[in-house]
Amino acid sequence: MTFPIRPTTDAEARQLWATPWWLIGWLESVTGQPILLDVASEEWSAKAERWLGPGGVEENALSVTCDWRALAGGGGFPHVWLNPPYGRIEPWVDAAIRQASTGRLVIWLLVPMRTDQAWCARAMEAGPVTLLTGSPRVGFTPPPGIEASTPMGSPVLFQFGVGRWLPRSVDVREARALGTAYVAAVPRLRELRDHRAALRAEGLDRVGGSGNSTAGDVVDLFGVGG
Repeated sequence: MTFPIRPTTDAEARQLWATPWWLIGWLESVTGQPILLDVASEEWSAKAERWLGPGGVEENALSVTCDWRALAGGGGFPHVWLNPPYGRIEPWVDAAIRQASTGRLVIWLLVPMRTDQAWCARAMEAGPVTLLTGSPRVGFTPPPGIEASTPMGSPVLFQFGVGRWLPRSVDVREARALGTAYVAAVPRLRELRDHRAALRAEGLDRVGGSGNSTAGDVVDLFGVGG
């Protein structure tokens, strides 16, 4: 396995953190729908069996020729996950809105709420938003070789596509408890979580640490979003 992303600064490396599994478990438990595609990820951080990004079913999720609905597979209106690099959110928001405009899928976008940004206004116009409230804040999984840190704030969850699936706000503590239990109880999610964790552990072995080195120490690191 190769790990093509090589961040040179802590700021770059922190674009690679992965969504916690409990959040996916909570979302699936509430909607009753599996996440069939992760559109901004690599294998170690992907929250679905299929992902878009290096090594995935399609490399460039932002290409105008990339059809997220077709790549998600399944019938009806498949649900897809998007936790983009937070240093460049705007093109991902625009792509998600464009993909959802077909009316053939449901897209979940996890980003910080930045009301001073034009992309945030477009996202709020395009679909409902759910606030993740209370404490503890949502914590993300760092890539191998990157030191974990205290989350700066809780993100919000936008929905683009058919229907409204979630309430306007949800308590993080309750969602985490429900999501953790759900992942443990569903073999598909549990096995996928364990497989991704094994890939991350392999990455830790390659960088020779426990996740406490700085970005400059990392060689051939992998992962975006997820």
